[in-house]
Amino acid sequence: MMKIKIRSYVDSDYPQVKKNLVDGGLFLENWDTRKNLARKILLNSNSILVATIDKQVLGNIYIVEDGWSAKIARLCVREEQRNKGIGSILLAKAEKILKEKGKKEIALYADEDNLNLKNFYKKRGYFMGGKCRCMRKII
Repeated sequence: MMKIKIRSYVDSDYPQVKKNLVDGGLFLENWDTRKNLARKILLNSNSILVATIDKQVLGNIYIVEDGWSAKIARLCVREEQRNKGIGSILLAKAEKILKEKGKKEIALYADEDNLNLKNFYKKRGYFMGGKCRCMRKII
């Protein structure tokens, strides 16, 4: 098996990251624009990580950290590459980055209908807590 490399996102990764998100049902047109991702990495170059083999972006994860809270989002692995450990490697790297910043807890959102993803996170120590649900408003 080829070596998986985890690195920070660069703008030229956008088409492949978008494809991963669309295929995984995680793409949000107002949030995941090329311009927004460029702004995100300008503010924090490690806020989007990609998993690559050669030049293929096989998976990605977003890190959201504002000094008060820490979240991960958009963990997505290309369908034909799932169940090979790529998601686990991305998640572990994101957790390591946040732990090194002094974070003690990470929050995330998982679609309540996506049992595979919820089970993936549960196996890695995440739990459902509280009664809050994500609410959004397009402005």
